[in-house]
Amino acid sequence: MNRKDPADTISYKFKDGSKEFCPSWSHDDKKLAFPSDVNGKNQIAIQDFQGTEHFLLSLNDEEEADDMQGPCWGLMDDRVYYAVNKHGRTNLDEHHLSGKRTALPFPKGTIRAYGVSRDGKVIIALNSSLSSPHCVYLKKAGMHTVVPLTPRKYKVNTARLAQPRSVWYKSSDGLKIHGWYLPAASGTPPHPAVVYAHGGPWGQILDRWDPFLQALSQSGFGLLAPNFRGSTGYGAEFRNMDLSDPGGGDLEDTASGAEWLTKQRGINKSKIAIWGASYGGYMTLMALVKKPRVFAAGVATVPITDWQKMYELSDAIMRKFEFELFGGSPKEKGELYRDRSPMTHISKIKAPVLISCGRHDSRCPIQPIEKFVRKLEEMNHPHEFRVEEKEGHGFARVDAMVREVTLGVKYLKKTLGR
Repeated sequence: MNRKDPADTISYKFKDGSKEFCPSWSHDDKKLAFPSDVNGKNQIAIQDFQGTEHFLLSLNDEEEADDMQGPCWGLMDDRVYYAVNKHGRTNLDEHHLSGKRTALPFPKGTIRAYGVSRDGKVIIALNSSLSSPHCVYLKKAGMHTVVPLTPRKYKVNTARLAQPRSVWYKSSDGLKIHGWYLPAASGTPPHPAVVYAHGGPWGQILDRWDPFLQALSQSGFGLLAPNFRGSTGYGAEFRNMDLSDPGGGDLEDTASGAEWLTKQRGINKSKIAIWGASYGGYMTLMALVKKPRVFAAGVATVPITDWQKMYELSDAIMRKFEFELFGGSPKEKGELYRDRSPMTHISKIKAPVLISCGRHDSRCPIQPIEKFVRKLEEMNHPHEFRVEEKEGHGFARVDAMVREVTLGVKYLKKTLGR
């Protein structure tokens, strides 16, 4: 957009429905590089600034450009650097515009931020894994290894952390679902287990440091974190499968994950819980009311209980999100909004549940959650309800986050008998 004349605008949208985002300028200001899913998965597009010419850098099957950061240009504008995602792991690659691509030697896990020096001789990246905390690494031109810049000493003995397993299982309709499994790192088998439903829903559990997931493992729970349909990282078709179907196919994927857990060695099949926040909190409540015999307990943090009430009370961004997810407003899709709300099916709940929320949440407002809790009270259903008075959507204060995890673990141990 020309700041002096906003009507002078260039659009690089390749077709209706495609997503182009996170652009990066070449050093000579003649080209742009940005991810696009025009071919069904994220690839890096190289676009002439004021022309129509563009091409996409090719990737192998089941790979796609990561959607968290745009590419960085090399000094001579003859190459770009970007993170490539495959099955929940990412690596930083150097991709020449001529086609040659080289994976840089960063540790196995996930790259979450990166940059290239102005002279192109130094690359830094923030890397971690589910069993290794974040560290900034440096690679110099000509080096075949990377050097850690930040300390690798922690108060926690990382050798005692559970090692993640990349797993695949089939959902109820045969769709293959990918996820991460962390075995219980303490206690004696058979262990209780937790299915962790991520938020978004357009997000992904990566092989990336997450102290919350390790906390569950260290507390004696086996853990499955599935990337149910609607997750990013597996192509546009998979990501769009939850459109007009929230709490449908993705819930089936989550329940099938619980079934997968029951078949794992050392897991107590009668003591499988579900935990999630935001859309994951919604999935938790939907699982308890729509799949009442699958889960023995639930922990729902900042959940959605009533989509229509949320639409009425939420901010403009969340209304736009709901409109896209449901394919219309509550006025247009009223029956779908009603059917996919946990409040509609609350009478079917069987398992105990802990619900936590923030008093000042503009995304998942507290009023519908309080109504859901009042109904549980009327039903005399076993539950606990907590409100963080100074928090909003998600808990920003470290003490609040630690408190929620600690209380959630205690609640599950109490309700599951461990």
